[in-house]
Amino acid sequence: MQVYYKTQTAYCFSGNCSTHGKSLDVIDFVMHKEGCTKHEALEKCKAMISGELLTKPMNELPRSAVLQKVFTYFSNAVSMTKSAQGYLVSRKLDYKQLVTRGLTLGYNSGQMHQGKRRDEFLIKSCVEIGLMSPSVNGRRPKSGAQQYQVFGRGCLAFALRGSTNKIEGLYFRNISEGAGRHYYLRDRRGLYPKYPAASTEKLLITESIIDAVSLLQSEQTAIGWEVLALYGTNGFTQEHAAAVAGLAELNEVCLFLNGDAAGRKATEIVAEKIRALKPGVSISSVSVAEGDDCNSLLVKQGAELLAHMIEERVTFSSSSEAAQRDGKEVEETNRPLRAATAAPVSRGSNGYAQDRRGDGLDVANTYDIGYHAKSSELRVKGLKMDQLDSLKVTLQIRLA
Repeated sequence: MQVYYKTQTAYCFSGNCSTHGKSLDVIDFVMHKEGCTKHEALEKCKAMISGELLTKPMNELPRSAVLQKVFTYFSNAVSMTKSAQGYLVSRKLDYKQLVTRGLTLGYNSGQMHQGKRRDEFLIKSCVEIGLMSPSVNGRRPKSGAQQYQVFGRGCLAFALRGSTNKIEGLYFRNISEGAGRHYYLRDRRGLYPKYPAASTEKLLITESIIDAVSLLQSEQTAIGWEVLALYGTNGFTQEHAAAVAGLAELNEVCLFLNGDAAGRKATEIVAEKIRALKPGVSISSVSVAEGDDCNSLLVKQGAELLAHMIEERVTFSSSSEAAQRDGKEVEETNRPLRAATAAPVSRGSNGYAQDRRGDGLDVANTYDIGYHAKSSELRVKGLKMDQLDSLKVTLQIRLA
């Protein structure tokens, strides 16, 4: 950061700083440094001028300022915690690469209030926002200090950011075996990795934060897309809706949710909500094999496959739209597949089998093999042949 005394302004040259690209006057500097509103910054500057400096204790600082301080502890803990690093390796997530791409994450060891780090003002603030609670074990026998239970202890921590890019909430991912895996700080606020930029044209939505990280880690998977994570299959919140509604230049939303019944149902629900918010926007979806998700695909096949699957996304059709094909309402799940009528087969100019109606086999793309019949189109997507003892494919069926 450079301070210019002649103009009484400052400029931060760090690309990771929320003020990057802005020239700050004294009021702006205090506002960003303290994490407060402009009015509060003005009041503090008035106190400085009068000589009556008002130093606020941590328990009176804004929630975002407290979370920023806490998240700094968490961020520093990752590089010193083998269990956290081991978990990231198991999920094919490279901590150093994530940091390079501006995707900071942390680890909550539950020790930030211990020893020399103990800060009573910070502890009071953490109790206020639900990050700590007084322990039932009471006080330490020697020091007499109150003990506390730390929410999200032993978990990876991810910052949820508000519309001004400040940390407004925290998501914790349990890295040990057990029942609970996902925890959100009380009064959940903010989005991951952040609110989409106002200039966003293409938005890619994942089911979870880990899935979003899996895509954002590599440039090839998220190139051209703004990525936004849901908070599970029922996690399209009012903040998500407000963020999408505010994107004036948005022209496509792609849904990359898990390959299970809950994920497919959520795809339909979220698609309908987006259509209601942005009627003219194109909606597409990525076909995911049963039991897979973004991260499991990254672990098994790498970022190249994820990038290919996004390229091969298909225009989304709801179950009701599919059921109305052929001009009448039917229940898609109960509708039988009509058998294709056999026809004499000949060889086309490309050397592949084709019937005399022009239908036939399409193998121009080995990752998207198709067969066109009279009453339907069948496509096998994402075929991988490098592991013959286990073969998973996604079969797409379109009725004529």
